[in-house]
Amino acid sequence: MTPNPAEPTNEAAVIRRIRGSSFPMSVAAARTTLGEDAWRALLADLSPGARDLAAAPPAFETWIDAGLVTECWTAFRRAGNLGPVPGALGAETLRARHPGAFQGPAGLVEALPGFWRGSVEGGVITVELTSSQSAVVRIWAVWPVPWFFDRHVPAWFTHGLQIAGAHGAAVRHIPPADPGGTLHAYHLLWS
Repeated sequence: MTPNPAEPTNEAAVIRRIRGSSFPMSVAAARTTLGEDAWRALLADLSPGARDLAAAPPAFETWIDAGLVTECWTAFRRAGNLGPVPGALGAETLRARHPGAFQGPAGLVEALPGFWRGSVEGGVITVELTSSQSAVVRIWAVWPVPWFFDRHVPAWFTHGLQIAGAHGAAVRHIPPADPGGTLHAYHLLWS
């Protein structure tokens, strides 16, 4: 278990790149939500780099510039509520690649820092098992995509706990106390 460090510097908390693992699910959810005509209109409004990214999502292992992802996800979010599907599918993708980490809720929670380091360049995550059926996860991150923290991450945690065998999984997000804050905390409960 990783001890909780002092809050990292803003430079360490800046999200610079992410792996392609979650992005294709967001594209599929946005495209399905919008329909083809609205999807083509959305693509036309993106910068050339973001348009190329959304039109042909990269492979799982590919690193993507966080600025391009921010532009795409901001446009997707304006287009409609994508709900928990991209986060849940992201958990399914990691389970397919790392089935051993999904053998139980506590093991999954302890694997979260490794998943973060393998999927996100920048930011710091720590976990603290507070009982045999609860944990606190802290993510220090600077990224102008609020729904990533308040929708995507909780959906990932909830679905991840469920496929790891938890029943009654519940996740509560505690956003930063101030608008420019970097600390997102999550209380995870399962039975």
